[in-house]
Amino acid sequence: MKKIFIMITAVILSAILLFAASCRGVTMTDASVTSAKSGEAEETDVTSGATDSIEEQNPVRVITAKEAKTMMDTLESYIIVDVREQSEYNAGHIDGAVLVPVGSIEDLAPELLPDKDHVLLLYCRSGNRSAHAAAKLFDMGYSNVYDFGGIRDWTYETVTVE
Repeated sequence: MKKIFIMITAVILSAILLFAASCRGVTMTDASVTSAKSGEAEETDVTSGATDSIEEQNPVRVITAKEAKTMMDTLESYIIVDVREQSEYNAGHIDGAVLVPVGSIEDLAPELLPDKDHVLLLYCRSGNRSAHAAAKLFDMGYSNVYDFGGIRDWTYETVTVE
């Protein structure tokens, strides 16, 4: 009876994770699920192929600000891309971010972001413009695009232009 309860709980949690991920455009192919029996993480495919069509429709990886910060702290090479307008950038941006306003991204990206395989970490104010910019960049052939939403969710240091 206890094993059945654990299995049902795991199936329900997997379904919830899959639904939540599909709403954010995240694939769960290599999702780590903690075993209720052992308490240890084990690699489990919780999708059974259900996200293939989602991945084809939205290949941009949506991550949290915390995940973006971890990437910034661990990766040797990446570009932070602020897709807001100049005045917003001047008022406060992540140190080292390159300003590429979403309305100009198709014109400016080839010059400012020449390597289409480079890791790009995109943000705006709330996450709406960065999602549009990420989709445009993918359509332009960029392959490592990560959208971490808005700077309003960024709890780390920012700088201003004086």
